[in-house]
Amino acid sequence: MQESLEVLKQKNIISSDDVQSLRLLIAKNHPELTDTERAKLFAKLLHQKLDESLAIFDVALQNNIKRALIEQTVTRKHFSITALDILENYINVEDVNSSNIHLLTSWVNQYNPHPLTDEGLLLLTQSLVPLSDDPKAASSETLTLDPLTFEISSSQFSYQKILVWLSSLCLGIILLLSTHSLHPLDSEAKSFSNLAKLEISLPISLDLGRLQNHLQPHLQYKEIDKVALNHWLTQRGSLLATEPYFSTLLNTSETFNINPLLLFAITGQEQNFVPTTHDSALKMANNPFNLYGSWQQYNTSIEDAARIVSRTIIRLGKNCPTNHDQIQWINRQYAADPNWHIGVTYFLNELEGAMP
Repeated sequence: MQESLEVLKQKNIISSDDVQSLRLLIAKNHPELTDTERAKLFAKLLHQKLDESLAIFDVALQNNIKRALIEQTVTRKHFSITALDILENYINVEDVNSSNIHLLTSWVNQYNPHPLTDEGLLLLTQSLVPLSDDPKAASSETLTLDPLTFEISSSQFSYQKILVWLSSLCLGIILLLSTHSLHPLDSEAKSFSNLAKLEISLPISLDLGRLQNHLQPHLQYKEIDKVALNHWLTQRGSLLATEPYFSTLLNTSETFNINPLLLFAITGQEQNFVPTTHDSALKMANNPFNLYGSWQQYNTSIEDAARIVSRTIIRLGKNCPTNHDQIQWINRQYAADPNWHIGVTYFLNELEGAMP
């Protein structure tokens, strides 16, 4: 089992050397292009390379995997994607027990000298899941797996035109391709190591669209009256009405295709929307979902917490019967309190009622 994981880890789909080679090739063959045009060409070639590797899967699944891969990769010092990265992100966005299992097995076996059966692959993927239970791993986002069965509760187009992480990626590419940059390797390290901190929009897109998920229609993303929502939160004395919390929750809900009011409703159930009068409000707002037990145990950032809870909601929402309350379905594994869904639903309805 460990041998197969090591093989996948060592198999580069896109390596740092590939990035450097593409940079030099584009600079040599297209000296007439501007930095932005070079970045757009680079993004296209990167897109094609990932498409080739993921061709066995349908387009919707390819796009979801690519979105997760790029979001994960831009947080690293060096831009590289391995076969293990793809497997981990597949698990994050798709149910391994689905009808696609034979396709995933075939995909893994093209890199594995000791072919696995479908059953063997299931065991392999199950061995990856515990890695997500480590709060440090979740915080670093070098692993994109989210909790499956443990209890995590104590009780990027506007849509944004260009997602923050994609904008960061494109800016990093422009820095990397610049003919006036630092030494290539130094430039690569510096530009990619700081991507997560950048918030710049560029007219470049990988056309991945909004994340597809298994949530019921009323729980999927929709445009809301942001002014009305902010007013409602302010009237309630919620710290989440202020920045960076308000915009972060809205942007994350759009990225993951989740009704933004659902994220706010969960904070209502967990932390009463984080009252500004609370002595530890600033710390509480870093993890208003009580991930990994509580905000005291896992004090991260609102960006990190919002991404983790979004992925978890999507994962736990899978396989919900059509006529079943999906929030209650998520409750089975999200919270120890069997009535958690009642509170979340109450706040969701109250927030929906506040919308004009």
